[in-house]
Amino acid sequence: NVYKLFVKLGPTQTFISKASEFLVSNYRPSAIDIIEIKSKSGILRITEFPEMEKTIEYRIAGWIQRGLEISGCKNVTIEIPKSLTNFKPFSEFRVIWE
Repeated sequence: NVYKLFVKLGPTQTFISKASEFLVSNYRPSAIDIIEIKSKSGILRITEFPEMEKTIEYRIAGWIQRGLEISGCKNVTIEIPKSLTNFKPFSEFRVIWE
């Protein structure tokens, strides 16, 4: 699988920055902003996603987690402190890894 090879060979920050391309290619209309990328963490916000559901948020979080694990990150944790499903202006994904 080409995506798996890309994830394994690319730096973690590149994988996080490509999350926006994944989202908009699989869910339309949608928009995601990369708020912060550090060496062991990142914050992503989905700002546009009509009819967001918790199941979809968890699916996106799972995709991010598995991608980071494939790229070699350990102990990946993802929190969703703000959610479009709770009438917030965005869904926020706070990602931490080793």
